[in-house]
Amino acid sequence: MSQMNVVIIGCGAIGPIHAEAVTNSDAAHLYGVCDILPERAEALAQRYGCQAFTSFAQVLADEDVHSIHICTPHYLHAEMAVQAAAAGKQIVLRSRSR
Repeated sequence: MSQMNVVIIGCGAIGPIHAEAVTNSDAAHLYGVCDILPERAEALAQRYGCQAFTSFAQVLADEDVHSIHICTPHYLHAEMAVQAAAAGKQIVLRSRSR
């Protein structure tokens, strides 16, 4: 695989930063973005020319998604990471510092 298909989960404050980083990487392709607010997902997807998802389950079910960047509020990270791992996705997230 030459480039990894990445989906950004959460299009709020941190999601666009990850989207920019992915688009500047030779190893990754921004395949899509996902947010529960359709207008937020659509706006970021349009900005980067990728797919807009509004369901985390859709992202996990898509076999073309290789990696997800979890950019949601911290309290959602653990459950999302467990689900993503079970779906065979690579995961990027930052845990809250203590």
